[in-house]
Amino acid sequence: MANCKKCGAVLSFNEVGLYKKLIDMEPKEFLCKSCLAEYFNCSTDLLDKKIGHFIYLGCTLFENNCD
Repeated sequence: MANCKKCGAVLSFNEVGLYKKLIDMEPKEFLCKSCLAEYFNCSTDLLDKKIGHFIYLGCTLFENNCD
């Protein structure tokens, strides 16, 4: 799996999907959820809600971990 280009954290499938959905569909580097929140000046809770919304819409860049 990929690592965050800023802090080095190991990324989850959904963090990779979020980066692709919000920044670049074919990235060479990624940001973790915390670094994305800093980049967008928002909370990680908001990004979690966005992930949930994308899952609800059926976006295949994300997986539902609630099953």
